[in-house]
Amino acid sequence: MARDITGVTKTRKINLREHEALSRQNRRSPAFQILRGWNVGLIQALDPAKPSLSIGRDRKASFRINHDSVSRLHAEVTFCEGRVQLRDNGSTNGTRVNGQRIDEATLRPGDKIYIGDILLRFDLMDEADIAFASDLRAKALSAQRDALTGLLSKSYFLEQLPSIIDYYRRRDRQLVMVVIDLDHFKKVNDTYGHQAGDLVLAETAGVILSGIREIDLAIRYGGEELLLLLADITKEVAVSVAERLRKEVSEHRFAHKDQVIPVTISLGMAVLHDTDTLETLFQRADQALYSSKRYGRNRLTVV
Repeated sequence: MARDITGVTKTRKINLREHEALSRQNRRSPAFQILRGWNVGLIQALDPAKPSLSIGRDRKASFRINHDSVSRLHAEVTFCEGRVQLRDNGSTNGTRVNGQRIDEATLRPGDKIYIGDILLRFDLMDEADIAFASDLRAKALSAQRDALTGLLSKSYFLEQLPSIIDYYRRRDRQLVMVVIDLDHFKKVNDTYGHQAGDLVLAETAGVILSGIREIDLAIRYGGEELLLLLADITKEVAVSVAERLRKEVSEHRFAHKDQVIPVTISLGMAVLHDTDTLETLFQRADQALYSSKRYGRNRLTVV
């Protein structure tokens, strides 16, 4: 009689995953990644062998951020006994952690930090994390962009998103996909002309780009169909971002040849699951978009 080893295999797989996660955690070092304002995507890792890291505009700063909103020696980071402390050095524009201005604070993975007007994210990263983030940044900078909207093109969607989604899934990191469709876009073209349609697409893309972080990905993957990939963000925050974008598009003044064109968007959102691929994540977001269009448009549906 054959022995059923399904349970043993499952337990072994879980133990191996836990062991891999623990080993990876032990290899991680504190690091900062720029999310907005200057040199987006740049990563500065802390060397645990060194007691401190200076952040500022000055050439002597260990982590140099050459931006007018950043003081010459803006802040100091110290690493001691596993704790990372951030101290403001009396800077002109201040240092904020998770929205609160601080003189000194203990940092935790995921904290959002403003050094002047520059947004950073503090996290624990290993060599693979840093290599992936650097590669993602380089490919996004060099990628082909849609000529009309300035968004990443469909080729980027097809070529790069499978590996991005696989990486976030394996690393158990938060990722949200939002699929967007311009409501009654054919009617806009038929009523106001194709030049007006192009204007609506371009200005909608501008509203969306101004409302997301520079580290997020915005893609035009169809005629009037857009896609967002929001990284390291909770479902609740992603919903808030998507609803704000929906409202801003509906309130934007789209004017062509002295005519004001009413424009709204429908959105579908899906949160990455641990079994997702690009196909399954996109399918769920697209189904959510279909629900938004079916039940009245100008709305967000989340699955």
